[in-house]
Amino acid sequence: MDREQQVEELLEQPYYVIDFLPRQVQKDEGYFFFEVEEYFLNSNELDRISEKFIHIILKTLCYFEFSVYKEKWLNSVTPKKLASVIKKVVTKQKGFIYILLSQNNILIEINGGDLHISVFNCNEKVESIMKALAISEGLFLRKFRN
Repeated sequence: MDREQQVEELLEQPYYVIDFLPRQVQKDEGYFFFEVEEYFLNSNELDRISEKFIHIILKTLCYFEFSVYKEKWLNSVTPKKLASVIKKVVTKQKGFIYILLSQNNILIEINGGDLHISVFNCNEKVESIMKALAISEGLFLRKFRN
């Protein structure tokens, strides 16, 4: 199976999010959610969130072989280059990045304009690592429910 097909299949799997909120806001309680989201997306908070995402991703990747997709599969990725790509996607609120942990069949997705990271087909090892890293950055890892 090639990487594109693997990514397509993983995007259909259950997933976790690393988010600034500990649980999903329900329709009947989201009185202030959109105002808070707008604040985070249009203030210096977005720079802080991008830095938190960078820290979590770089530290997570210390444990796994990975491939990065940003408009194409990148052949050579350094921490500096990956940090720059993540920062640009998050702060410009455009585009997306896929990080494929192919041996573990896990996909990490960062979308511009979102205040969370999605982790598809997460296993116990990745969950444990990412949960600890999210907490260390003041964020939360939780299963996503529609």
